[in-house]
Amino acid sequence: MQYLTMTRDRGDSVLMSREDAAWALNMSVPTLDRIRKEGKIPYRQIGGFIRFTPQDIDYFISSAATQNNEIKEGENETAG
Repeated sequence: MQYLTMTRDRGDSVLMSREDAAWALNMSVPTLDRIRKEGKIPYRQIGGFIRFTPQDIDYFISSAATQNNEIKEGENETAG
């Protein structure tokens, strides 16, 4: 089992590396970098490092699920 490497920032929030966030989302690091650059997932840059919180991961999952539901509803309207 893979161990997530997490650090804490000054606000005592858990921070995840790009690799750990990609693992948590079951995607590759290049895919995570692409969606981050597209503004689809929140992140913070600390020094030269990109970090994510569990809330960032939850936000992305929720927004992706919402977007997926909107697409399915649109398909139903055009099919009917």
